[in-house]
Amino acid sequence: QLFRRPDLRVAFGKVLNVLDESFLLESQLASVLSMGESSEFRWWAGRCMLDFKSQEGRSFSFSSPWTVLAPIVDVLVAVAKKTMPPREEVALIQLILNYYPDGTSRVRSHRHRCRQVCLSLGASRRIEVDGQLLTMHHGDCLPLFGEE
Repeated sequence: QLFRRPDLRVAFGKVLNVLDESFLLESQLASVLSMGESSEFRWWAGRCMLDFKSQEGRSFSFSSPWTVLAPIVDVLVAVAKKTMPPREEVALIQLILNYYPDGTSRVRSHRHRCRQVCLSLGASRRIEVDGQLLTMHHGDCLPLFGEE
């Protein structure tokens, strides 16, 4: 069981906090955040970025030191599954970690044709989703499906 409430409802475009809703610990999120300055991140489009490709769309395999991502990804996949219609399966494609060293960096408005779940770690950030401003705090995740 990954969630504190098995009947947790998840909706696209609605923020939920993984520290409140799952059994993830603050120390697990903090350990990932502390890796943001890793040399494995590359600078791209105004932010530091690291990405992982899935294995056959079913799972990710992390080597050290990135094994700390596994329980967090498990919760994010479980969040994604809660957005799926009956008899549909999650197809994992890619895990992207964006690291913003300060509050001046941002990603321009864009849209994905696939479902995604965004997780915010560290300082709060304002984002715009379909014309609505949201504030994401440490531990907040946001399921999206075609929103801009």
